[in-house]
Amino acid sequence: VHSSPFDIDSMLSRLLDRDAHAYHLLLAEFDRLDFSASEFLEGPVREMAVRLGMMWSDDRLGFYEVTLAVARLQTFVWELVQRKATDVQRVPHPRRILLARVSGEEHTLGLLVVTACFQEEGWEVCGGVDLETGPKLLDKLSKESFAVLGVSASGAVDPIRLRSIVQEARKSSANARIGICVGGPDISLNPENYHQVDADFLARDAVSAIKVAESFAN
Repeated sequence: VHSSPFDIDSMLSRLLDRDAHAYHLLLAEFDRLDFSASEFLEGPVREMAVRLGMMWSDDRLGFYEVTLAVARLQTFVWELVQRKATDVQRVPHPRRILLARVSGEEHTLGLLVVTACFQEEGWEVCGGVDLETGPKLLDKLSKESFAVLGVSASGAVDPIRLRSIVQEARKSSANARIGICVGGPDISLNPENYHQVDADFLARDAVSAIKVAESFAN
């Protein structure tokens, strides 16, 4: 990064560089900087993901370039998540959120962003990219108490299927007052398609989701 850690053009260039050295330099430079996870992840990272999608759809990038850049971007965000997790000020009784992705979903970038943003606000984040909806999620909900459950869908998902996931989770939850949130790109773009999924709220972005989640943690 030359002039600013939020120089999106420069960052995108390094993500797309076939020379891995450019990417590793980017990681090293960011490791020396201090910044807000929510500001960075909800801004530049979101913008880079959008640009990569547009380059792919416009045939400006091939499959290899897009796959490489997205993989690097996800790794980059994961590194930031781990770094921010160690920076969070621990509290005796943290608010707890359980995050999971809809089973079968492959893309995890959005979930990584949400994880980092909640961690930065002092939440204890459980689950995440390695937890899918299904028996393991229901078992965890039944054995531990969480203020909020966040379900992430990276693509369009059948609202009927999502409603079933939400209802099963609510029945299994050890916390009868758990707040259930669903989020993802299609949910943000077409919220009217998901109002009947029985969730307590829809996540348009991580920052607004945190604000609503706070009401379930009190």
